[in-house]
Amino acid sequence: MRILIGRHAPSMGQKDSLNYSKFSDARVPIDPDYAHLTLLCGQFMREAFEHFDIQTPPLFWSSQFLRAQQSYSGIAEGIGDYFGEDLSWKTKRWHIDTLLNEQSFGFLPYIDTIKNPIKRGLAQIFSEF
Repeated sequence: MRILIGRHAPSMGQKDSLNYSKFSDARVPIDPDYAHLTLLCGQFMREAFEHFDIQTPPLFWSSQFLRAQQSYSGIAEGIGDYFGEDLSWKTKRWHIDTLLNEQSFGFLPYIDTIKNPIKRGLAQIFSEF
């Protein structure tokens, strides 16, 4: 068994922290300038599957966040038809789990952009842990 752990491609939130409040954290998309990296990651995985003669499509898990789902879509596209013409594995082997959502605790570079004073205050309190 092999476990590969990845992170989403660079997001628009990384480009400009104001995008976290503009889109809401869960809806911040991948930065279009870096979306091609997800495809390259999938192509790399395809080469690894060929090298190790892996015949069973892997299970993929992602959060509900848009950028994580966009990253998976690019990876799946990069893997392409390696596992055969039936591409249903791309949906059957992909699981979205809320337990994988990024947390809003810790240092938040965009605290000052949170408009709701209660949310901003809570974020400031929790950022100190």
